Amino acid sequence: MEDRLINFEFEELWYLFKKKFWIIIVITVITTSLAVLKVSKLQPSYSASAKVFMGNGNDMLEIYSESELSYYSQFITIFSEISKIDGFLDDTLKKNKISKTSDQVKYAISYSVSTTAPIFTLNYTSSSTNEMEDILNAVCEKFEYEIKEIDSRVKVKILE
Repeated sequence: MEDRLINFEFEELWYLFKKKFWIIIVITVITTSLAVLKVSKLQPSYSASAKVFMGNGNDMLEIYSESELSYYSQFITIFSEISKIDGFLDDTLKKNKISKTSDQVKYAISYSVSTTAPIFTLNYTSSSTNEMEDILNAVCEKFEYEIKEIDSRVKVKILE
C-alpha cells in the first residue's frame, strides 16, 4: 500500500513538473540575461601601490620598539583621515598637473600599515591607468612634506 502511495505521489509530482517546466525555463533565461547585462557593463579596476619607509634614520634594518611602531602606525592613520578632508590634496594635484579633483582621489586611496616594520603601503584604485603613477607620487610627496612639518626627525623613503 505504501508503495502505491509513493508511486502515486511521484507520478503527480512528475506531471506537475512537466506542466510547469516553462516557468523554470523563463526564470533561468531572465536571470541569465540580467547577469550577462550586468557583467557587460562592468569596468575593469586597476590598482597601483607604493611602499613607504618611515623611520628614525636611513637604515631600514634598524630595530624599532613597539612604541615607535605604534607612533608610526598612528601617524599613518591620522594622515589617512586628514587626506580625506575636502581640498586637502587640491594644491598637490594642481602642482603636479593632475586633472582629477581631491574628491576623486581621496576615495580611491587606501593605506595599510605593517605591524612589524615602519613601512606602510599606499594603494590607489581606478578604472583607468591614466595618471595612476603621477597621483601616487603626488600623494607620497604630500605625505613626506606633512611628516617633515610635524616631526622633522622622521625620515621618509619611498621603497617602490
